[in-house]
Amino acid sequence: MDKRGFFRILLILTIMVAYLITFPSYGAEAYEKIFHLSAGFDEGTKIGPTDVSKQTKVEALNQLHTQTEEWQKDKKITLQYVEKKAALDPNVIEFQPKTSVKEAVSGQENPLLCVVDKSAIEEAFREQFPKVSKKSLDYDAIASDLQDIASSLQKGETVIDLSLYLNKEEKQEVVAEALLGKEVLTPELQDFIKQTPEVKLKSNIAFSFLDWMEEADDMSLDEDDKNVLSSLLYRLVLQTNFLIFEKNQGTELPSYIELGYEAKVNKVKELDFIFMNESPADYTLDLKVVNNKLYGAIKGLPFAYDYKGILKNKKVLKPKTILHFSPNLPYGQWQLKQPGKNGELIQMYRVVYNEQSERMKEEKVSEDFYPPVHRIEVYSTQEPPPPVEKTEEPEGSEETLTDEAEKAPETDQPKMETPPVQEPPATQTEDSSKQTPAAAGQSSKEAK
Repeated sequence: MDKRGFFRILLILTIMVAYLITFPSYGAEAYEKIFHLSAGFDEGTKIGPTDVSKQTKVEALNQLHTQTEEWQKDKKITLQYVEKKAALDPNVIEFQPKTSVKEAVSGQENPLLCVVDKSAIEEAFREQFPKVSKKSLDYDAIASDLQDIASSLQKGETVIDLSLYLNKEEKQEVVAEALLGKEVLTPELQDFIKQTPEVKLKSNIAFSFLDWMEEADDMSLDEDDKNVLSSLLYRLVLQTNFLIFEKNQGTELPSYIELGYEAKVNKVKELDFIFMNESPADYTLDLKVVNNKLYGAIKGLPFAYDYKGILKNKKVLKPKTILHFSPNLPYGQWQLKQPGKNGELIQMYRVVYNEQSERMKEEKVSEDFYPPVHRIEVYSTQEPPPPVEKTEEPEGSEETLTDEAEKAPETDQPKMETPPVQEPPATQTEDSSKQTPAAAGQSSKEAK
């Protein structure tokens, strides 16, 4: 090898060694200069909520990476639709820290850029809220609000109320309805319904039936009309998630109300029907007359679950027989002072079904008790009349008396007879103190 070739190889090796020694030190600096990463941000520069004043772009980028990763790890996003809540994975939001740093203007407040995966949101909604129509939700508005939440790196729990993103048609559906027969309709009740066709059931505000009547200032309705309205409203509330605070019943079930559905109201006795709409949205009570029948409905957002009132554990309570005794009745007679009537007991439960019509839970709402009316029988306490004493007659007098009786003329005087003892009809009794009429007479004689 000649000297020229030797020096050529030596020069190449020297250049390579120099490159390897100097690149780690000056390569990063050159990269920063080329891409302007070494340039610092001026005072008052923000990217989202993060202050990057006097930081290089590399420092700002590292800080944004740390903050967004912590946010996605700790952030809790909750989707709420009426009474149901479900968690949304924060990872449906993808942050763009590099683009945010690159497009940031020094000395100004700049947004923290991010994108929302709409397809992931739609999939989560279908799984968690299958009753909500896909077409009824504004997904663009939901994605926009999620971007604002993420850009500001809001801490803590964020609740997304889906009812705010529904179209108007979805917000006014019939969620509960009931129909009562024409026998409950009075002219006064029909006039009241014409004057008060709708009533607002506001969110998280207790509704008092007596307060409603006072606000309506209608003196034409009697107690029966008001009980018809309150019982209709009770039927409707059982089909919702509304909380029931007070519900009463009388001692005797009115003939116009079905067992288990009475909600008695009385201003004098302070008997009220009170409930509360605990949903985030308002609802409307709609009353009208349909085919001479009383129709009631609650309109508003469809519930996530289905609710149904179910009657259980019905019991029939047999009346007792109570015996009274009176000296005013003739001997051997009795009277039925009060016929007996069965009592009843029944429980109302509200059952909740999920989207697959599976029973989720049930709660006892009320227990209505109507005591039996006892049978009352009144018996005479008079003593039996004394027996007729027989006297001894001389021989042959019987024939003489008989002949005289045959010859005696007939008169209009009635014949005196001892009244027969009337036996009461066979009845079952639970009263251990019941006595027969004969025993009653005997007890009276012993008392004398």
